[in-house]
Amino acid sequence: MIPPNAVMPALRGAKFGGISALAWDRVHNEVLGLSDDTENSRVFRMSYLEEPFRIVPTGVVLLGKGDGAPAKLDPEGLALLPSGNMLVSSEGFGSEEPRVPPGIFEYRRDGRYVRQLPVPAEFLPTPRGPLTHGVPNNQTFESLALTPDARRLWTGTETSLVQDGPVPTMERGARARLLEYRLENGTFMPNREFLYPLDPLPSVSFTQVGFSVNGLVDLLALSDRELVALERAYVQNTDNPVNDVYRLRMFRVTIDGTPIAPGQDSLAGLSNVAPVTKTLLLDLGSARNLPRALAGLDNFEGIAPVPTRRPRRYEQVPSLQKSPATAILVSDDNFDASQRTWFVKIAFDPALVP
Repeated sequence: MIPPNAVMPALRGAKFGGISALAWDRVHNEVLGLSDDTENSRVFRMSYLEEPFRIVPTGVVLLGKGDGAPAKLDPEGLALLPSGNMLVSSEGFGSEEPRVPPGIFEYRRDGRYVRQLPVPAEFLPTPRGPLTHGVPNNQTFESLALTPDARRLWTGTETSLVQDGPVPTMERGARARLLEYRLENGTFMPNREFLYPLDPLPSVSFTQVGFSVNGLVDLLALSDRELVALERAYVQNTDNPVNDVYRLRMFRVTIDGTPIAPGQDSLAGLSNVAPVTKTLLLDLGSARNLPRALAGLDNFEGIAPVPTRRPRRYEQVPSLQKSPATAILVSDDNFDASQRTWFVKIAFDPALVP
């Protein structure tokens, strides 16, 4: 646990916090953590100590501006390429006019800007006026995951596109979209889209409900057709904030649904698009060994695989040598004095790893 706005000598004056995504850097044997500071976007370098489990910040990489780079980001997703370059997804800025659309941007390991990946038109918000198309404000590309063969990249909308239907309620879920990119001539290009079924909001007993959300906040790629999805829900109690409700769930996702037709702008009214299959792996609120201080499950947004010492009986199983069996989760403290950056280590049942 690290308090918000912590200042450490290794970070050269950069305040620690706002961690919205993680990636494991096997070359440098460290964890990268993306900070969603929209004015000074940066990536923290962190040491991972397995026993006893600790995450220690050791450095910072500032994401460069100029030379075609976006003037500012709302960075939420992070993936590390074999070259060492970083892919960063941004939610854009839907509260400004003209609206800044979501994007995926490539940076070198030292923070220098490289390029932007194309985003299909159906995801782009209405530039001005009423939002009638594209991604809702602040509920866009929260997730980013590179497949083990480094030839496919996955992201997804946190909730449904405006033209696809309403966001989740306590009575029903919503239809988010997964977007696959495929490596072509050295860069990633949009390939396929799939419908991702979001769960409904948690049911609550209080009546004074304020802000509420359930969304897809990160992905971890186990193979080219198996993902782990992280869904985070929040329901605000305007009468008693102590009783706000948080929920964090992990799902095994199999890409077996109906591919959305290329250029399909809206899913509204369509009943012939089968969603991907998702199976609950973990509801963190019911997990064993969860510290009392974490009972609120405040604002977890990132997941990444990390290496682990495997029991000897698995050493001769090639598939388990190639796939993650351990991962860490991180919470975004929003640079708020009442919140914290938590790192939680979880272990996968080897039978669940392809």
